[in-house]
Formats: sequence, C-alpha cells, structure tokens
Amino acid sequence: MNTSNSMDAINPVMSVKKKSKGFKFLIVCLILLAVGIAIAAIGAALGGIRPISIGPGGFHVYSLEDLREVTTINKTFHNVKNIELNVAVFTTVEFVEGDGFSVKGQNQKMHGQLLAKEKDGTLEIYTEDRTRSKWGGFTLTPWINFDGNTSHITITYPKGVKLENVRIDTDVVSDLSLNNLTCKSLELTTSVSDVKMNTIDADEMTIRMNTGDIHADRVSAGAIDIESSIGEVSFSRTNVQSLSTNVNTGDFEFSGKILGDSYLDVDIGDIDMELDQSEDMLGLILNVSVGDVRINGQEVGSKYHRSVASSAKNLQTANLTIDANVSEVRIKFLG
Repeated sequence: MNTSNSMDAINPVMSVKKKSKGFKFLIVCLILLAVGIAIAAIGAALGGIRPISIGPGGFHVYSLEDLREVTTINKTFHNVKNIELNVAVFTTVEFVEGDGFSVKGQNQKMHGQLLAKEKDGTLEIYTEDRTRSKWGGFTLTPWINFDGNTSHITITYPKGVKLENVRIDTDVVSDLSLNNLTCKSLELTTSVSDVKMNTIDADEMTIRMNTGDIHADRVSAGAIDIESSIGEVSFSRTNVQSLSTNVNTGDFEFSGKILGDSYLDVDIGDIDMELDQSEDMLGLILNVSVGDVRINGQEVGSKYHRSVASSAKNLQTANLTIDANVSEVRIKFLG
C-alpha cells in the first residue's frame, strides 16, 4: 500500500474541513457582533445608556425614575473616637473640620441607602448594600448621575481633635479629600479615586490604591506605607520617620524629610525628591535598571551606594533604598 498516496488523498479533505470550521467560526462572530449592535441601537432608542443589574433577581434595566431617586443624610454625633467609611460609588467624599462630628450627604438610592451610626465610640458611615442593587446582583455603569443627583458625603470633626483610627474603604470615588486630620492610624483602601490630603498628622498611614492619583501636602507621620498600581504619588512638605512605597506604574514625587530607614520601589515611572536635610543625614542605595540617576544635579551610576553611620555629632541618620525598573531618578538635598 502506498502510504504517501493515501495521505495525499486524505489531506485535501482535512483541509476543506478546517476551512469549513474557520468559516463557521467567522460567521458566528459576525452574528454576535450584529446582535450587539442591534441591542445597542435598541438601548439608544429607548433613552440612551442606563445602568443594569444582573444577579439572582434577574436582568433589570433601570428606569429614569430609579436613576433620579436619592437618599439623603444629615446627622450629628458625639463622643467619637474612630471613623469608619465603607461606601461603593460617590462623586465626592470630604473629611473637614467643623463645629462637631457630623455626616451630611446624598446618594442615588440604586447604589444603596446612605447610613451613619455611632457604636462604641466608632462613627460608621456606609451604604446599605455597597455592591448590590435592590434587584440583586451587580450593577453595571453605576457611576452615571442624572439631573444633577451627584453622590457626595461630607464628614466633619471638631477642630484640634485627635482620633484613634480612621478607616476608609471605597470602590469608585471621583474626588476623595482629607483635610486637617489628626489620628493615630489612617487606613485608606480604594479601587478608583483621586485622593487629596492637606495637613495630616498620623502615627501610621497605610494607603492601598488600584487606579488614581495621590496628592498630599503638609503631612507628618511616623510611618507611611503606600501601594499603588496605576497613578501618580506626590507628597510635599512631608516629614516621615519611615517610608515604604510600592508603585507599579506612575511617577513618585516627595519633598520634606525622611528621618528613618525607608524603601521605595517603582516599576515604571520617574522619581523626584527634594530633601530638606543634608547628605550626611541620609544614605542612598540606588538600583535602577533603565534610566538616568542624578543627585544634586550630578549624574551618577545606575547602581549607587552611599551609606551613612551614626556618630556622636550626628545621631539621627538613616538610609533610603530605591529599586526602579524604568525610571529617571532625581534627588536633591537642600540641607
């Protein structure tokens, strides 16, 4: 039996079958694309983009009345030592000084009723159900606001008060600001937000962000621990004892003093630091894979090591370690 002749006879058939399968797959893709376009056209004809929920309650398209319905809050509190904020989607969230402890704001009801209560010295602010709609399941396009019904919260505390713990946990907040806040511990966890801090005094500060920028000014902290996936991290006029920062993609800027051993890890992004201290107060251990490194305007090698040691004349010294993958590093000592 001639095997090669048999295979030659079979191969054209297999080739035709493969082409047939590929053609069928292409037809299915085109049909799905056409169905998607048709659904989008129907949605536009019925009033444009509207949030939907998918879950145990089934598939639900919100009406305009659902979108306009809001829940409001305006409450005062006393004897608060801790603040815990746990909400999903808001346009603005503000922490500001006031005459006392209070919570004011409004939220689209489809995102859950906005609630606040004091329990054992802790002010708890939360939405009734931060991820699920009243229809069950998850809500898609939840950030859309209609008729000016933006979701916002303002949290006030007395001037000069020192809180124990402040914990903030949000999903999507367009603008999150903290002002004139003093506490022992500040913990911030958010998925998508732009964060602004002004005049913060904390023994410990922990920040976990997926996407968004952090801009902080006038910060005094014993320890700052930051993890950011995508976004710019900027701290100005900041005094910190220990700094630990991990930035995947984004620039890092810092001005102020670093008083203790600290570590900075940036995968992709530039690093700019203006340190209000002398060089003999802070040693440097720099490891940069790709990019220039400049100290006081002078270019040094990408692997740079200058340690400092404590002495009777200079008791408070520290070392800053920087690991960067693709980065331009610029460090200036102003002391």
